[in-house]
Amino acid sequence: MKLVTSKNPDLFIFLALLFQFIVFILRVSASLIWNNYALLIESFHIAIDISITVLVLISLKISRSNLRNRYSYGLYKMEDLISLFIAIIVAYSAFDIIRTSFIHPPTGDLQSSIIQIISLIPLFLAGRMKILSGNLLNSPSLKSDGLHTYTDVYEGLGVAVGLFLNYITNNVIFYYAAITIAALTLFYTSYEIGKDSIISLLDLPKDKSVLKKINELVRENKNIRGIKSTKVRWAGPVIFAEVVLVVNPKLTIEEAHLIADEVEDNVYKKMPEIKDIVIHLEPSIEGMRKVAIPLMDEKINEKFSRASNYMLYQIDINGQIKKEKLSVSSAISEKRNAQRIQRILVDNLVTDVIVLKIGEIANALLREKGIRIWKAQNYSPDENIELFLKGELKEVPPD
Repeated sequence: MKLVTSKNPDLFIFLALLFQFIVFILRVSASLIWNNYALLIESFHIAIDISITVLVLISLKISRSNLRNRYSYGLYKMEDLISLFIAIIVAYSAFDIIRTSFIHPPTGDLQSSIIQIISLIPLFLAGRMKILSGNLLNSPSLKSDGLHTYTDVYEGLGVAVGLFLNYITNNVIFYYAAITIAALTLFYTSYEIGKDSIISLLDLPKDKSVLKKINELVRENKNIRGIKSTKVRWAGPVIFAEVVLVVNPKLTIEEAHLIADEVEDNVYKKMPEIKDIVIHLEPSIEGMRKVAIPLMDEKINEKFSRASNYMLYQIDINGQIKKEKLSVSSAISEKRNAQRIQRILVDNLVTDVIVLKIGEIANALLREKGIRIWKAQNYSPDENIELFLKGELKEVPPD
């Protein structure tokens, strides 16, 4: 019971190799003693399996060495290549088993079938050890090798049944039927192992839910205007992501870096399978900027949240301005007014406001939605828009 609950992957790997070696000794010895070609082929099969396992372990060691800090994507891809190689070996093994079984009819002896059955026990344990260690190390190639070993158990059982039925009936049709069923199982396993490897090697989306989860985590940051693109690439057990985000175009370089860091930290924290995420920030080109100014008659209203009218200035990327007056109703309390104005400005895609004065509540609520607040220099809306375009207005600090 301690073996199953152990958390030592090295122990599982050692036991897997030991069990495979025991199977090899059992089968090759029996094939020589009873001159059984089927068991000899099975012995060579296990020898190939041991070589594959060793190759998997070497690739695993390289991909988790200090080199992965410099070549992480390429080294992790080695595991996908190994998994694909295993899939090809499994498919070839299935084909070769069918081919050789018809070229060399089995000899009908009870001892060979008994040895074949006995050898399946350590073979099953070898597969179990590989999958346990693969789960602990988060290694798809090691888990693929474990699944390959499981299919060897199915194939070996087919050979054992075929040998036994051939012995008691002296009719080779049972042997060929069992071999065919075992080979079909191997072909299916080859497909399952190879499918994910090919998808990963071609940088195709393996799991679309990962894209959705990344986008949801990105949108938790209120400074993000939108997501332009999200790309995800799998390499072995890890994921590399690249996200292009749309942000307020008036952000400073320092502010943009802080936003990118916040997004990265949130994704790393909630998605440990992400090995690396690259954030690209682009300024919003949705009309580029949309500025709101509170009005009283045709002048700037000193009471931002109490204004009944707002002038909206849509500024495109060429600096062209389109004006639109927005009329709103009034609420009772300052907090409700501020919340109401926040919702209205967000619904109208406002990126900035120009004010003479602004309350603490409204200041906080607008910043919560990434709306920047600028200090007007006089009571003229149009003049302040010109100053805004020239970059001559000062930003109102948070209260």
